[in-house]
Amino acid sequence: MNDHGEFDPIFSLATDESNRYVYSASSDATVKKRYASNGSVIWTMNDHSSRVYSVAVDQANGYIYTVGNDFTVKKRYASNGTVIWTMNDHSGYPRAVAVDESNGYVYSGADYPSQNVKKRYASNGSVIWTSTEHSDDLNSLEVDETNEYIYSSSEDGTVKKR
Repeated sequence: MNDHGEFDPIFSLATDESNRYVYSASSDATVKKRYASNGSVIWTMNDHSSRVYSVAVDQANGYIYTVGNDFTVKKRYASNGTVIWTMNDHSGYPRAVAVDESNGYVYSGADYPSQNVKKRYASNGSVIWTSTEHSDDLNSLEVDETNEYIYSSSEDGTVKKR
């Protein structure tokens, strides 16, 4: 399954609910959908202009979200990878993305200089709120199972709960 290239690390993976597909985000600026059973690539999207740091799956609605070193957050159809909307409103590189699929929200988190988390409407990408509680680059986001809380981790050694 090394089709991203020998020197192109994969930064993030996400699977669908049935574990039929796996999505990858890579330093070669691509997002790929594969069959989980054998690793065969179904589609490849290369519409980020630089590294793609994170991918998240919206199981309930058939979308995936990607964030990259090109300052963008993208919503895509999981079926074919086509971009639905693109937002570029982080001042740092977006490094993480997470989905609250039952309430229709997507979260993106960025590194220096913004070091923030943005909560967005999944329908159109518009920002609901921005949190700047971390003092260093944001690395990871996770929505809890009840979709009540969002957790973020940072290079400042903290985990924040909102």
